[in-house]
Amino acid sequence: MVTSPRLANIFANGMEFFATYGGSTAAATAGLAVLDVIRDEKLQENAVTVGQYTLDLLKRVKQRHADVVGDVRGEGLMIGIEIVCDASSKRHAPALAKWIKARCKTVHKVLLSTEGPYENVIKVKPPICFSKAEAERMVAALEEALGALSADEKAALRAESAVQVEEMMRRRTGLGAPDGLQASSQ
Repeated sequence: MVTSPRLANIFANGMEFFATYGGSTAAATAGLAVLDVIRDEKLQENAVTVGQYTLDLLKRVKQRHADVVGDVRGEGLMIGIEIVCDASSKRHAPALAKWIKARCKTVHKVLLSTEGPYENVIKVKPPICFSKAEAERMVAALEEALGALSADEKAALRAESAVQVEEMMRRRTGLGAPDGLQASSQ
């Protein structure tokens, strides 16, 4: 740690300050080594280049699966793929997003997560050393998962999503459904 004498003197108040690694230069050395690797391997530039490449691939997936991919957006390697019940209403589809995420994990060993208030945005946030080949593998897994769903399976996941979204909204507002109203599967 680098500080001024004025701040250092604050610790000279009779109270003992102790840290296991206090005064060790190992953490600073490790931090500097990481910064050297980021610079030397041009990992920030890689994140921009591979991120744009990944976005371009995912936008093609969106075109092919516009019925369930509402949007693809991001910057660098932080990308979101919005999963929806249908292209026109763009209603949130958390059950469908969860199914896609599970399929990518179990069949392709590709780990994705979901995000957003309705858990229907598939989040891509790989390390900055992520390569174009790894992006292609991830997008191929996502593409396969989307293509593996039959029309009946999509309909069932849409209906389940409608129930989940309604429940999430009830929990957020603290309100129960009025008497006689059920979750819509539209």
